[in-house]
Amino acid sequence: MKFKQLCSNSGHWKRSVSFGIAIFFATQTFGQNNEEELKAQILDSKDSVPIVFATIQFKNTQKGIVTDDNGYFRMPAKLKSSIDTLRIASIGYETLEIPTSNLQNKELNIILLTPKIESLSEVVLVGKGKQRNNDILGISLIKKAIDSIPKNYPNLPHSYVAYYRDYQKTGSQYLNLNEAIIEVFDGGIQTNQIYHPSNQTVLHQYKTNLDFPQDEQLAKAYNADGKYILNAVISDMGGNELSILFLHNPIRNYVRPSFSFVDVLQTDFVGNHTFKTRRVSYFDGVPLYEIDFEYIKPNSAAEYSAKGKVFISPTTYAIYKLEYYLFHRNKPLYTLTTEYISREGLMYLNYISFNNYFKVSDRQNFEIKDITFDINENAFYVSFTNPVKRESLNGPKDFRFLYKKRKLSIADIETVDTKKIKVKLVKGTIPIDEIEDEEGVMRHITHRIRNLRDIQNRKLGKKNTVTANQFRELFVQEVFPIKPLPQNINYVNKQRPLPKYQQANSDFLTDKYWLNTPLKSGIEKE
Repeated sequence: MKFKQLCSNSGHWKRSVSFGIAIFFATQTFGQNNEEELKAQILDSKDSVPIVFATIQFKNTQKGIVTDDNGYFRMPAKLKSSIDTLRIASIGYETLEIPTSNLQNKELNIILLTPKIESLSEVVLVGKGKQRNNDILGISLIKKAIDSIPKNYPNLPHSYVAYYRDYQKTGSQYLNLNEAIIEVFDGGIQTNQIYHPSNQTVLHQYKTNLDFPQDEQLAKAYNADGKYILNAVISDMGGNELSILFLHNPIRNYVRPSFSFVDVLQTDFVGNHTFKTRRVSYFDGVPLYEIDFEYIKPNSAAEYSAKGKVFISPTTYAIYKLEYYLFHRNKPLYTLTTEYISREGLMYLNYISFNNYFKVSDRQNFEIKDITFDINENAFYVSFTNPVKRESLNGPKDFRFLYKKRKLSIADIETVDTKKIKVKLVKGTIPIDEIEDEEGVMRHITHRIRNLRDIQNRKLGKKNTVTANQFRELFVQEVFPIKPLPQNINYVNKQRPLPKYQQANSDFLTDKYWLNTPLKSGIEKE
């Protein structure tokens, strides 16, 4: 793919380039959609890796969007007429302002951000400017941040409109993608998000995106047969993935149990972990202390471990971001990432992403489907449920047939087709006078076949499972700092699946908000 650099010497573009930040356009065009869209990817200018969950703020508004896990975002092209500047920020990077007129509609806009991170020795630390032990500093900041939650996060009714999605992933493949535009009404940080009546969600738009593959087995709820979370339990709230997401926000639920060793953030988090302040990362010009933490294992043989990061302002003690990773025997179980941003002096949710690994019984287990005997061929024909991996065929030694408890001598093994194998017997190994008919022979046959695998490397006869990730993600598009709960409108039942609901408000301006659907490999073709 070819790129061309936009001229950086004209007018209001100069200020952004002074940070060493550039913007490029891919020359490959997108396929036409029903509505023209602007699509972009945000990359690190140093190593070109995607910047995950970067914030794109519409300057001078309360609106914005967030990039996905590959650094992509999309927005209706018509918004360029009402939004003149995008303000792009991400923790650890210089903030960039881009005139929307510089962005192309039919090309993938590649935007580069320059890292902005400093070591602790480069900045003045708390405590009269003297460098303090990093462990003590980390614990001190964490305690002050938790104590400051009531004053840093809104305690009055407010709302936010958000793009919500849940899906599964196997490798890089999105499966069972469900998307929605929702409005979350929050009674304030001191209220119980699930059970307090002032905390409700309105569903304005919902769809299952059929442009992505559907897999019924993976889409089962956790209380269904065959689907389970590895070495862990998640309250499924009747299968509502949105409620699961809300339950696992440790900042919003800081006085209530959330998950894992965070438990109750206010009382358990500090005692369950060690902390070390690593460096200072900047977010939209605000210095944030980056604090690593790790679960304190009760003993060296403990099977569970956890680690993560917290980003805290050293002046307001506001928690901007929290990452948490839980492991069982060094294998990942959960991942939680949530970020808040400052609006009018208070911290409002920007996004939250929670995913867990799970297993589901494989419907494509590799089994023997049928065995028949052909008198004329003096051979068994073995049919399988799946195509056989040729490399796993090691000759007669892996096939054992007994006739009336006598081992039969095998002359050769032949592949008939991808799912059938011919097992040729040595002539006379079954005495001719004992052969009545084919069914009569099979009544006295026992067998054992070993070491065979199918083309997906499933072992013959083994009950296999598929491991996947279940994601639930919410990305805020607009915040309303003061907005009471409306009446005479349908709210989401927190214990029932979202697809059961129709749009609650047909007059809602869905053209102001949109589904930030993942881009397929970055470029979508017709």
